[in-house]
Amino acid sequence: MKFGWKDIRINVHCLVSCYCDIIKRRSGVDYRPFYFNVWDSAFDVTEEGNLTYYSDPASLGFYHHWVEKLFGLCPVYWYDALQGPEAGAARLSELLDERPDYRFVMPHLDMFYLPDRDTGFNLKPFPHYVFVERAGDDSEQLVMLDPDFRWEGRVPRNQVMEAFINNPDPGGWYIDAETVKEPSRALIKAYFDAGFKPDVNELIDRLREIVTSVERGGSAASLTATVKHLKVIVIRKYSYDYALMYFHDHLELPEEHYEQWAQTIRDLVQQFTSVQYLCVKMAMTGQSALQGQILAKLDEADRTEHLLKLEMERLMQEWCVRYGVQPEAATGLL
Repeated sequence: MKFGWKDIRINVHCLVSCYCDIIKRRSGVDYRPFYFNVWDSAFDVTEEGNLTYYSDPASLGFYHHWVEKLFGLCPVYWYDALQGPEAGAARLSELLDERPDYRFVMPHLDMFYLPDRDTGFNLKPFPHYVFVERAGDDSEQLVMLDPDFRWEGRVPRNQVMEAFINNPDPGGWYIDAETVKEPSRALIKAYFDAGFKPDVNELIDRLREIVTSVERGGSAASLTATVKHLKVIVIRKYSYDYALMYFHDHLELPEEHYEQWAQTIRDLVQQFTSVQYLCVKMAMTGQSALQGQILAKLDEADRTEHLLKLEMERLMQEWCVRYGVQPEAATGLL
């Protein structure tokens, strides 16, 4: 395969990247289909009307369900919200002390409380999934593996526990990965179908609502805070690249095809970046004329993303024909 997928690392979505890292470390199974539709993964809006990249934890149930169905990995939730974060930190310590080699312990931490970890986003809070384990006989240190940001190293144990306790959304999972199964092609198609939204670009729709609300009397000055997390949400669009590489390899497509659509993905990310820049500029200057530019850029992004989705759908259909995957077989697995 052209892309040497075991070595591909694009930060896209912390939970999905953690699961894919387990698959890479414990098997030779191609993990890339798990990135299908991450381009539309859930985000939320706060009570103040601000976009936030983290959402209702229940929305992540889709990935917990499908990582088991596709790869046979069964995430176990170990945090008891009724007992509170301090008790959760104690449970995390127990899991680390008892951890067998095949177990991956994945707490949800607020990266703001790990000042030596520069994520480049400068957010508070910054909830994020990582793996942690004991650092040999050193009880004051833990080894952290952060697949999404491609970082591994030692961190003080007390900082990890502080980052857990102070996270506005504490929690955590562990996954026993003694074996990883290879998903059937029918299951891969079913997973694609379960999350594919061909006619809806929810992020663009939400941004349009936010920008047009300014015209209806909303505050332009609030736009900076409203779109602060957009840069985190938008990197999920690079999941199109994982899908593109997967189809490129399995359909033996020409190099020119990959280059064309990889540029389209970069164009989409840049269009969102321009939207964020124009929103901040409008907030700082109060220039209402910028609203038209923002809406035009959102229309451009909408067209670009619809083109990408049409191509993903076409490639999936071609893949099904090539490998004899019947649509009705996939439907029965949803």
